Parts: sequence; structure tokens; C-alpha cells
Amino acid sequence: MPDWTSPEAQAKQSAALTLITHTFAGIYFWEVLISLDFEWSYISGRRKFRYPIIIYFLARYLALAAMIGAVIGFDVKSGLNCRPFFIFLQMTGNASGGMATINLALRTIAIWERNRYIIIVIVLLILGHWSLILQGGLLEASQIPGTGCVIVHTNVVVLTANFVFSMAFDLVVLILTAYKLLQLRGSHQNGLVNVLFYDGLIYFICAFLANLVATVFMTMNLSPVMSIIFNVPSTVVCAIASTRAVRSLATYAADGPHIFYSGTIADNGSIQFRPHLLPMARPGQILSLSTTREEPSQEGVHVRMERMVRVDEEQKRKSNTRKTEQLDSTLCTYGSNNDSLDMKGTAV
Repeated sequence: MPDWTSPEAQAKQSAALTLITHTFAGIYFWEVLISLDFEWSYISGRRKFRYPIIIYFLARYLALAAMIGAVIGFDVKSGLNCRPFFIFLQMTGNASGGMATINLALRTIAIWERNRYIIIVIVLLILGHWSLILQGGLLEASQIPGTGCVIVHTNVVVLTANFVFSMAFDLVVLILTAYKLLQLRGSHQNGLVNVLFYDGLIYFICAFLANLVATVFMTMNLSPVMSIIFNVPSTVVCAIASTRAVRSLATYAADGPHIFYSGTIADNGSIQFRPHLLPMARPGQILSLSTTREEPSQEGVHVRMERMVRVDEEQKRKSNTRKTEQLDSTLCTYGSNNDSLDMKGTAV
């Protein structure tokens, strides 16, 4: 079995850590670049700012700060105060993971209609998680001439507990979310329910696998470098999955469900309507639609019928259940400018 703590082995491990860090930092830089329009929508006022989006920005930019710092730390060979610098990297990376988990926890609270017991459970989990995050910066690093900063000691027990707790937290959030959404899905078949369910499931799978790999290497405790070699990939994967889930919901809320019906008159005079998609109108807005008639053919007369549709907020409230309204209204805090995500149309 190789000696993982020998100078030669640690030099190779440091080189591998540098390569992995640069690779995932590049991936994250690209992710931030291609999604800057989401931030711009808040700066320009196209989206109304609401407090839950602060967690999104913290998760996103704490991870960005960690990636920038990591690249600097591995590329600068001298002049750095290694221990404070690596503590900063460790804390920003861990804090980003904590914010990523809170992003999904806030959804769970909203889905459960701010149930006090759910809030108590999630708040206790958040406090426990952050008690471990704040201890995760306890490490030792030194500078080797010609090599740069090298980690010589890490608190493996705390780091492992942090990742295990994070996985357990994500699992609890997924179970609570799935349980409630399956109840709503059975009675409403709401497109919003599908978005929330699949976003939460995708985030959990990505975060769980990333944290699992990092946890395995930490529990093996081969060397100080090998114990944290997959921390950066874990941070990047969790940050990307979490922030994409938030943007997905915000985009869904802004676009909204759509309603449109067209029909065909057959030879026997019956009308068969088929659902299509049109942009959703706001309450009180009238959609101006037209009616066209095609020339007769051997198959009969086909008429494309389109109607004047008005979205009536009061009628919507009568046709939808109270639970769906509260769910839609609460979840709009993630970026929708609409008052609801599920609207019905009534003919005028």
C-alpha cells in the first residue's frame, strides 16, 4: 500500500487537487456567466425583489468567492498567508453549501403552508448544520518554497460530520417535499407541482452524490490533501443544482401556465376541442382571438375556433382550491411578478 503521507505522494496529490480545482472553477465561472441575465432582471426591475432571493445570491456568490480564492491560492506561489487564506476558502465553500440547502428548505416551508411544526424541524436542522459549518474552518496550512500553500492538517471529524449532516438534511427536505407534493398532485395535477418535485429530486441526487464522494474520501483519511480533494467539486455541484432549481421556478412563475382551445366541426355537426398553448393573461386582461373558416373539402368543413378570453381573478378563486392558491402565491416570492401561478379563463 502506498505511503499517502510521503513528500512525493503529497506533491502528486497537491498537483491533482490543483487540476481538479481549476477544472471545476472553470465550470462554475461559465455557469455564472451564462446566467447573469437572471441577476440583471432584478437590477433592471423586471423582477420584483423579495427576501428569499437573498439566499440564492448568497449561495451563488459565496461559491464564486471560494472558486476565485481557490484559483488564486493554487496559482500564487509566494506572498500568501496560507492559514487564513485556506480558512477563508473552507468557510466560503461550506457556507455556500449551507445556503444551497436552505434554498430548498424554504420551498418545503412554503409547500407546507408555513406549518409551525415543519418550520421548527427545518430551523433546528439549519442551526445544527451551521454549527458544523462554522467549525469546518479549523485547519493548518503552510507554504513550501516553489510549491505554494499546502494543507498539513484538517479536522476530518468535523468535515465528515458536516457532509453527512448535509446529506441527511437534504434527505429530510426531499421526503417532506415529496410527501406534500404527491398529495397535491393527486388532487390538482398542477404543472407547478411537477416543477417543484423534479427540481427537488434532481437537486437531491446531484448534491447527495457529490457529498457522498467527498465524505468517502474524508472518512478514508489517507492524507490531509486527499481528505478534502473533492470538496471543491461538491461545492460547485451543490451550488449549480440549487441555483438552477431557483431559476427554474422563477422562470416558470414568470411565464405561467397557458390556456388555449381550438376546435373542429365534423360532418355530424359536433365540435371537438383540443387544448393548445397561449401566453397567460393577467387578471382583467383580454386576449383578442380570431375565428377562421377553411374551404370545404371531401372530409367536411373544418373550422378553427378561437375565443375572446378574459382572466377573472374572482372566477379563478372559485374554480381552484384554497391550498393550491396559497402554494402558488407563496412560491411566487422566488421571482414571479404574477399574483398566482395557476389561472383559469372565462368567456366574455
